Amino acid sequence: MFYHLVTGSFALQKIPNKFTSKYGGGVKNPVYLKPPDGTQWKVRRTQHDYQILFEKGWKEFAAYYSLDHGHLLQFEYNGTSCFERLSRGLNIR
Repeated sequence: MFYHLVTGSFALQKIPNKFTSKYGGGVKNPVYLKPPDGTQWKVRRTQHDYQILFEKGWKEFAAYYSLDHGHLLQFEYNGTSCFERLSRGLNIR
């Protein structure tokens, strides 16, 4: 599990280094984000200099849920390139 504070550009989002160092090699493409509303979002990830970034699909995900600078998100990784998503400080449709 990790927390992510939404900042800056919504074109891509960096995954925390602690998560990447523990699970980075096991996270395959695409990854799936599963928010509490039961939907499933396919997001492509890339890896640059030992950092994992959510790219293609992230911007649409962020726009759909009206994510904004300062929102704190909680992700729980289930080990099969799927992230269950819980939120903090934000209402999910």
